[in-house]
Amino acid sequence: MQTSDIILVLTAFLASGVEAVEALTVVLATGVTRGWRSTLIGAGAALLVLAANSPMSRARTPTPPAAWTGMPSRWRSSRSFWKGSRSPSSC
Repeated sequence: MQTSDIILVLTAFLASGVEAVEALTVVLATGVTRGWRSTLIGAGAALLVLAANSPMSRARTPTPPAAWTGMPSRWRSSRSFWKGSRSPSSC
């Protein structure tokens, strides 16, 4: 792994941690203000939806989003552009 790959993984991990803390904060605030029964039912339903969608998202990962099919190829190949295989004037 290159250094940039490690930085990318650490950044994604930290961002996921921030989102988890934010979700916990929302659940705690809702539980305190509205009551714990409906809050825990809602959190449990959200976890079930997340667990149901996780395997499906892995199956869809290799295919690009449908919106990309209408984009010009030069936008889809930004990685090759930034590696220097294209000059900025050709865009």
